[in-house]
Amino acid sequence: MDITSLFALLLILSGLGAGIYFYWQHQKLLQLKKALLEVEWTVLSLAVPKENEKGPEAAENLFAALHGIFQEQTPEILQPRISLEIVARPQAITFYVVCPSYLADFVESQIYAQYPTVEIHKTEDYTQFLPKAHFAVGELTTTKEEVLPIKTFPNFEVDPLASLTSTLGKVSGEEQNWVQIIIRPVSDAWQKKSISWAQAVKTTGKAPSKVFTLKNILSSLLSFSKELLITAKGGSSEGEGGESSAPELPGPLQSAVEGAEQKSTKLGFKTKIRLVSFASDPETAKAKLLNVVGSFKQFNTVN
Repeated sequence: MDITSLFALLLILSGLGAGIYFYWQHQKLLQLKKALLEVEWTVLSLAVPKENEKGPEAAENLFAALHGIFQEQTPEILQPRISLEIVARPQAITFYVVCPSYLADFVESQIYAQYPTVEIHKTEDYTQFLPKAHFAVGELTTTKEEVLPIKTFPNFEVDPLASLTSTLGKVSGEEQNWVQIIIRPVSDAWQKKSISWAQAVKTTGKAPSKVFTLKNILSSLLSFSKELLITAKGGSSEGEGGESSAPELPGPLQSAVEGAEQKSTKLGFKTKIRLVSFASDPETAKAKLLNVVGSFKQFNTVN
């Protein structure tokens, strides 16, 4: 087989592989859509008393308990979802939890277990009553590897939720701000990925690239070839005496490693954060949305 025929065969196989992959993804989306349409949802309204003095440990315990809805034999994309929502209207900020109806009693009991003074009521879906106004929407994503953590309560001198609700509450008339945080429990596979990432940084002194560029592929091949050559010669890639010294990491990278290792000890959720702002004109709606986005940036870390 000449090089032209081999290249043509590789193109055909690549095209076939891509077609199978996209078909599989399409089937997964259809399966997810069907599953979500069959689910009955319950909306719980939460009234938290002002004198609530529960610390961050209560919230951590709550999320650990909610991870109990994870179903071992169920595909990841079909795992049950819970939506934590904040709605800011003039003179009022309301917290909601939306969950599959078959999980409503479990979710309610876990909230009461950590926040016994909270008042929980089943209510109608507030999204049926949209304000007559223009709106702007957005979705928050992380800019770095998912193994890295965001700031959590111990990293703050003041309650970060107070800053967020203060921004959300700056509305009047028909204006509203909505926040939706959708969580879906995942297996512990991501923890292994986090530990591997931290170990790679300790060994190489730099964060592994997650982008498969030609440069990265060639670099990996050259490194692998070098290791094979050293092994074939009976040598060692380690330093003299057979001992390798770990590179000294700069401060931000060292903090990132410690954060990734600490995060890997927690239970995990796939999370999506969506924002909606309503106002009398598109420009004001967008401005309010950007203000809410800005309030979430307090959770950024230097690494």
